[in-house]
Amino acid sequence: MLASVFDALKDLAILKPLDEVASVITSGSRDWSQYYDRGGSVFVLAGNIRPLAFDPTPKRMINPPLNGPDAKRSRTRKDDLLVTIVGAGTGELCRVPAEYSNYFVCQSVALVRLKEPEKARLLELFFNTDAHGGGEIAKAIYGQGRPHLSFADLRALTVPDPDQAIARQIVDKIERAFAWIDRLASEAKSARNLIDHLDQATLAKAFRGELVPHDPDDEPTGVLLERIRGTPMRARRSGRAPQSRRQVKPRRGR
Repeated sequence: MLASVFDALKDLAILKPLDEVASVITSGSRDWSQYYDRGGSVFVLAGNIRPLAFDPTPKRMINPPLNGPDAKRSRTRKDDLLVTIVGAGTGELCRVPAEYSNYFVCQSVALVRLKEPEKARLLELFFNTDAHGGGEIAKAIYGQGRPHLSFADLRALTVPDPDQAIARQIVDKIERAFAWIDRLASEAKSARNLIDHLDQATLAKAFRGELVPHDPDDEPTGVLLERIRGTPMRARRSGRAPQSRRQVKPRRGR
């Protein structure tokens, strides 16, 4: 579904380099080690970046000079796009969904601020579609031992740039589809739980002998089990009742 939406935008030639639709593309400072693990600010690491999901909970505290140029450049805002550009998660991208006080990206995370922040959700979805933006990012990643994504390649990525009304319509359509999928998943989970409960109830009834009406001529279970215990294994396997042994007297010669 996402692929077909972005195919349509591509056919309409509503594509531009990311560098043209962004006002800022940067990463964090490389010389803040002296400020690590103290203070009330947060260093946004690659571990905070997940596809379609910014996770603010893993926190590395930092205490940089808040009025310095590096702090001003790397401080996150709502609707910034964050991309991991170094390490195992290179290429993973998400949007900052809210305003966080004094969150600063580290040097392994690129911050992309759009000229029109209202389109950030559209581009977040675009870059997490393998057939389009996600695939283009994957092609640009280099280095097997320690993957990297260069700023030159990041700036050159082509992205959809429809007007804001169309962008909102596309995002609304996709969000409705996601909500429908979530609802189906929830209903499927409820159905599985119900089936599991029914299975357990059926087994319980089976062990209590409640699945079929009781036949008064049936042999009691206890008697049946005692009879089975007294049957030799060979007879049990063959399904034949045990036969009594007879002593055979040797014939006398005539």
